[in-house]
Amino acid sequence: MSIKKLQEILDEIDYPVLMEIVDCAWHRDEYTVEWNTDNNLDDLEGGDGDTYSVEMYEGTAEYDGHLVVNAHTGCGEAMTYFFNLEKEIKI
Repeated sequence: MSIKKLQEILDEIDYPVLMEIVDCAWHRDEYTVEWNTDNNLDDLEGGDGDTYSVEMYEGTAEYDGHLVVNAHTGCGEAMTYFFNLEKEIKI
């Protein structure tokens, strides 16, 4: 299944799904992934504005141009994230 098809399915579901496709600027280090939904690189680097982060806990994989990450949300939940590899920023 393509990421595009997965997004179509997620858009049709009317209850919380523990999966998110992230299509904005992001970066990673050994333990975390951070992204900024406004694609503001200054905020992303400083952790300001609409910048979010999660802690990776089971490694990563690449699929269909995306980095797939299982992560802790910080609210007691685990989610699977798909990060567009074309939008990864090296900081």
